Amino acid sequence: MNNRETTKRWIFVGIALVSFAFILYLNPPASLVQTIQQSVNAATGKPTYPQIMHSGKPAMATLAVLVFCLILWVTEAIPFHITGFLSLALLTFLRVGSYTDIIQTGFGNEIVVFSLSLPSSAARVWGGGFPPSSCPLRETTLASSF
Repeated sequence: MNNRETTKRWIFVGIALVSFAFILYLNPPASLVQTIQQSVNAATGKPTYPQIMHSGKPAMATLAVLVFCLILWVTEAIPFHITGFLSLALLTFLRVGSYTDIIQTGFGNEIVVFSLSLPSSAARVWGGGFPPSSCPLRETTLASSF
């Protein structure tokens, strides 16, 4: 990777970080806070969100992480799988939820698990597995991404 490409990647990482910090700094809109506070589970009549969520800050933190990751994914400044793990770490660090809750919410859905398993299932049926040369994670390291 040449110097120009490396510089471009660092610029995109900087843009993502500035966007992340800007959104994280913003106050949540009043309508968002009102919606969170008034949300009630129809079956139980209890509040849908825990008290800690009523400020709207966890929602803004989630939006900041989303924008941060989208910029990194679209620009390919950091490999996609590292950005994905970074999003999980950021959501946990910003106390949007516990790590286990975040994993269960994101990956505990049957449809998500099914969709993630399709490529490996297809490879087993039609090709006996992934050949080493086609593995996208084979040569990806943090050092080679910059």
